[in-house]
Amino acid sequence: MPPYSLADPPVLAFLVLPAAIAGLFVWGTAAAWRRTGQAASSGGAAVRAAAGALIWMGVTLALADRGTFTNWNATPPPFALLVVAIIALGVTIAFSPVGARLAHLPLWTLVAVQAFRLPLEIAMHALVSRGIMPEQMSYTGRNFDVLTGASAVIVAVLVAARVGGRRLVTAWNVGGLILLVNIVVVAILSTPKFAAFGPDRLNVFVFYPPFVWLPAVLVLAALAGHLIVFRALALIACLLLFVAPASAQRADTTAPRFEVASIKEIQHDDPRRLLCGLPPVERSGNRVHIFLAQLCGLIRVAYDVGEFQVTGIPANRGVGAANYFEIEALVENGGAPGVDGVRPMLRTLLAERFQLQVRREPVEMPVFVLVQESGRKATAPCPDLRRGSGYGAGRIVSCTPPLPMARFAQFLSNATGRMVVDKSGLEPFSFELRWQPDSAEPQPDSPPTLFTAIREQLGLRLEPRRAPVDSLVVTHVERLSAN
Repeated sequence: MPPYSLADPPVLAFLVLPAAIAGLFVWGTAAAWRRTGQAASSGGAAVRAAAGALIWMGVTLALADRGTFTNWNATPPPFALLVVAIIALGVTIAFSPVGARLAHLPLWTLVAVQAFRLPLEIAMHALVSRGIMPEQMSYTGRNFDVLTGASAVIVAVLVAARVGGRRLVTAWNVGGLILLVNIVVVAILSTPKFAAFGPDRLNVFVFYPPFVWLPAVLVLAALAGHLIVFRALALIACLLLFVAPASAQRADTTAPRFEVASIKEIQHDDPRRLLCGLPPVERSGNRVHIFLAQLCGLIRVAYDVGEFQVTGIPANRGVGAANYFEIEALVENGGAPGVDGVRPMLRTLLAERFQLQVRREPVEMPVFVLVQESGRKATAPCPDLRRGSGYGAGRIVSCTPPLPMARFAQFLSNATGRMVVDKSGLEPFSFELRWQPDSAEPQPDSPPTLFTAIREQLGLRLEPRRAPVDSLVVTHVERLSAN
């Protein structure tokens, strides 16, 4: 092993890159805890991640400093045990609860992390010119891992811009994992145990500090990273790349669907348009008509969610806020389903015509909690109990039958643009709530704002808090296909 200096940039890279990866692991753990609705415990999770990383890095560095891994006469050799431990630890992290939470991070970030392999390969190539590392382990030899690092940047940008989808990430991830396995095999065959490339081209530099962190930290991070991307893609193994889509298509044939359905894009240029307006669903006999609807609004109807619960719709693919659609459909057997009966049929239609794919995940966000106002009682009863219950602009009526409090909270969610959680403890009661919508022009006799009206008319109040909200993330969508 030739002499080397930690001040030499390519040698220093084997201190800086592992430290950066450990820092990213700690940051990612905290971010994943927050993203999955566990913000309160994210600090503790980050501390545990930091402690685990420091212990692992410290132990491997100390063993390398003692020359433990240079002993190839032991059975089994200590370095072989290290390789087994690295693989086992990588798989364990990826398929542990920690890996499950990390898989909820944005897909582009999981891809972008692998870009560390680009500067790593540059540093490894510089070690060849210094006689520290054998050439077969660099990109001028048999190591092509530099392609993964360079392409990670490109794929991450495409995914973040919603130009690249799951198929691109899956293909890239499979390729990157294959290249990782390739260099690991080359490295093992280059050890003194095998000397497959000749006695003058041995891989011994990884037995010494700080180069031991190449397998112990960087290879570990690359392996766990690829497996976590598979989890994020809802794939268990590479074979599911082709099995999963086929299974999904077979499952779709049994999904509820309209007997006949037509979707067409319509021109509508209204500067007052909402970003995610909820379209009315008109039903007459077995006919269903949805007019002047954005894709986001159709998703809200199909999945029964609020505007604040839908994310990930691109604005540049003919499906954004400027694009409106009309749906005419017939329900088979002459049925006349309610909106709840239309929802699963609409989900099937969107999947077929827009290639829509979504996933649900909890996202921590601001919410309102509906509680009773101390010392106040409802003062706005329903004026006519013969009337029904419903929701309109600036008005919620609870008459016959009285609105369930959960439904009332859902109406308030639509009005406030935030999730409203009912913690009032009240049974359904009759009332008429009237307030001044933000979009309406104030008049001298206008009712109060929503927050004031709830307090004065119903004896309730909305408290702002933060909580995990079940959200719908659009992972793939395409332009409307022909009827």
